[in-house]
Amino acid sequence: MIHITIPTTRICSEYNNPKKKFHSFDFYINGAFHASIRYSHLNDLHEKLIENFGFRLKTTFPPKKLRHFLNPKELNERRCDLTNYFQELIQNPDICKHYILEKNFLDFQVNSFNPVTVNIAIDVYNSFGDKVTIKCNIREGANTVLKYVVEKFKIDLTLINHFALFLGHERYKIEDRTNPNDILIRRWLKNYESPYVSLQLLNQKTAKEGIFYKIFIRKVIWDPSIEEQIMFDSGALNIMYLQAVTEFKNKHMPTNKLIEDRLHELIKEESKVQFLRLCHLQSTYGYEYLKNVKCDYPKPNTECELKMGRREIVLTWRNDNIGEESVTFRTTRIRIWRIVHNFTVDNIHIYSFNFEYLLSPGEFRWISIETDQTILISCLLQSMSIEILQESKNMGILINSDNLCKKTANNLEKIKEQSIGNQLEENNEHYETFEDIFDNINDGIPLQNRNVTSKHE
Repeated sequence: MIHITIPTTRICSEYNNPKKKFHSFDFYINGAFHASIRYSHLNDLHEKLIENFGFRLKTTFPPKKLRHFLNPKELNERRCDLTNYFQELIQNPDICKHYILEKNFLDFQVNSFNPVTVNIAIDVYNSFGDKVTIKCNIREGANTVLKYVVEKFKIDLTLINHFALFLGHERYKIEDRTNPNDILIRRWLKNYESPYVSLQLLNQKTAKEGIFYKIFIRKVIWDPSIEEQIMFDSGALNIMYLQAVTEFKNKHMPTNKLIEDRLHELIKEESKVQFLRLCHLQSTYGYEYLKNVKCDYPKPNTECELKMGRREIVLTWRNDNIGEESVTFRTTRIRIWRIVHNFTVDNIHIYSFNFEYLLSPGEFRWISIETDQTILISCLLQSMSIEILQESKNMGILINSDNLCKKTANNLEKIKEQSIGNQLEENNEHYETFEDIFDNINDGIPLQNRNVTSKHE
């Protein structure tokens, strides 16, 4: 979880007693409606967290009121207090990713959705439009469903962290489409939500606009060298290959005519490894093209094309004098980022993604991107950062291990030089070898135990 808001409340009826009313709070997690949850259930969650985390849980939960039904002022105060409580709660990574919090919010979502059945089937697509159908329980989170999907696509489970489930839709309307399977990803499905419920909730909201979402499996690898390391697995290779092919066919990997012709040849030959390796050599490979955004760089309200990949954010815009210009923001130069959420006078949500960037040695500048994809940008940027940290950690282990081996070998050599055994080795021509001694002993050992009498005697 990255962002939680509770903008509204609603009045609900008890299931067993429709005349009895209660207030529930509408939770939006990572920019999307998640569930409508009553106060008593949130209080139960808080008590579970206290039992598990004790003094580490420093956030204050809004207290109970004597009156069951609150007036508008009290209700608004409780809503604001709950918002502050959960926003502070998710700042603690130990709590944010804990099973208790994830499982409870998963249950909140399913209970609020009120499904007819718990046994469901989910269609999951790869980048080429091929699908697998997963039969599972509606209360199973995204990580469990991803495991089923990985098995269906015959990917080694040890590679599961290189893939993720996303909600996405066709980039253009039917009349504007030139290439099939040009997918615009909109949300990264996380373990606190049911993929089936999240898909249904989103389609209920956007169906009237002619936008229909699907669940896609995509790679989350931001360095081609990592792809090289996992191409031994046929399932992983196939997912990466099909994603690269659609990227190439949808003009998201511009290259020269010679390379373009060679890539077409490799597609016809179905030479997956060679195709991917040639893609890895292209600087334009491996980017997720998101929706266009507004940015304050190089000047306020600049309309930009946004893409993320290869551990960087790239903004491209048109200049009336020069033509097309672009700027690249490297992940390693971003010191901090944050999500800003505001409302307009018409109660419309306005999101912006702000980050502090090292433009030159000693010069930091805040860059602001106005878009409704702030959560997705943050998730992708977080994934890149984790990949960099993991790589640094692995390199540190290898370097330390290598240094330790060298140091140990040198110490053993010094001990050997100072030992009595070394002096004996220098004069070992005067002594029988161990093999010679063993041969002499072996000659003197009877081949049969004299105490055991053979049945044939």
